[in-house]
Amino acid sequence: MLKAKPARILRALTPLRRLHAARPHQRPGAPGALLLSLLLAAAMAVMAVLFAFGGAAHAQPSTTDYDADDDGLISVSSLAQLNAIRWDLDGDGAASDAGYATAFPNPATGMGCPSTGCTGYELAANLDFDTNGSGDADDGDDYWNSGHGWLPIGIDSDPFS
Repeated sequence: MLKAKPARILRALTPLRRLHAARPHQRPGAPGALLLSLLLAAAMAVMAVLFAFGGAAHAQPSTTDYDADDDGLISVSSLAQLNAIRWDLDGDGAASDAGYATAFPNPATGMGCPSTGCTGYELAANLDFDTNGSGDADDGDDYWNSGHGWLPIGIDSDPFS
């Protein structure tokens, strides 16, 4: 066990004793005064370290690579993402609609596609349209569309292909 010599400890604490001497309302030898000084010094040291490494404390949110296999196709793994395709019919991942941003949160630059860009979408998971778990497609499901089922993506003059 490493033991420090008392003289060394006293020399290390001298600045703290001077700090107390500057405060006439507290006696340097008052019970707990030394402990208070040590806690204050430790808090200041911690704040200095946090300030020095402030960038790490405010890290940017992680981004998601929606083209993890780098084939230029944005992976679709939820009904919300499938529905969001309607706001990006050319498949480049550059839709400005809020629904698209909600379905594909925190995208990596270019959705994670190669430098040549994204060229479309690929289904990456089985999708279950029975969102309420009733066993049937019914009016309790998110994409029921008033009994008409899935609303087709695109319009006659600009269909999704």
